[in-house]
Amino acid sequence: MSDTAEHKLTIFKTFGMMSLAEMNSLRDEARERLKEEHGFDENATDDQVVGCRFCRTTLGELLDKEQYAIEAFDLDCERANLDKELEGTLYLFADLGRWNRRQRYHERLTKTLDKPHPTRPPKWSNGWILSDNLNLVLEPIAVDERHVYYDATDGNIRTEGIHHDGRNNYLFREFFRCPFKDGDARRQEGEEVVDERAFEEMLFATKTDAEWMATIMDYTKPIGHHAASIYGWPAATESEAVCAQ
Repeated sequence: MSDTAEHKLTIFKTFGMMSLAEMNSLRDEARERLKEEHGFDENATDDQVVGCRFCRTTLGELLDKEQYAIEAFDLDCERANLDKELEGTLYLFADLGRWNRRQRYHERLTKTLDKPHPTRPPKWSNGWILSDNLNLVLEPIAVDERHVYYDATDGNIRTEGIHHDGRNNYLFREFFRCPFKDGDARRQEGEEVVDERAFEEMLFATKTDAEWMATIMDYTKPIGHHAASIYGWPAATESEAVCAQ
């Protein structure tokens, strides 16, 4: 984890989103890991041939593989760090860069299973299950490279992603109106019950980006304070981060 800007605190980023200094640091770490195993000189170039007589390859190819191994290990570590079930429903809201236009998108997050659960078929579909675990913010979402970070200005967790058509921007927030049903002490008298289905219908009904975002802000709250607590980061500076329960 590192700070890429004063308000962007990195949770995880892939190689393609790193700065030149970060790329060089990762390359150096990969080189140190491989040096003892293959016994090459410190001044060895990427095109130097290494390995045994039956599995010879270039140092550059080995370094590339080791970099991805380090990246995968780091991702697993952050998944473990953020392994926390949220009380509300976890949503992804996206501003997608298509080849011909930008597009709004929202999704209730899911996770993949090794095999379907034998006794709970209604919630399962082809090895996927709805999940509200915080660590789902780390999963790849239709991008080739991504940067997942905590925004200290508003308490949100966001992802910047790039792909062959352009750039995607993702916002992760927790839907918090669903517990306010009949008999719940937190529901105000006369307040309309809003569940996930009603919330999504309101999102589909919005006509402008401003209306779409206003609906999101009305019915969801940031989740970044969980990450800030885990990593020891400062709380968000704007009042929006402590929206009413």
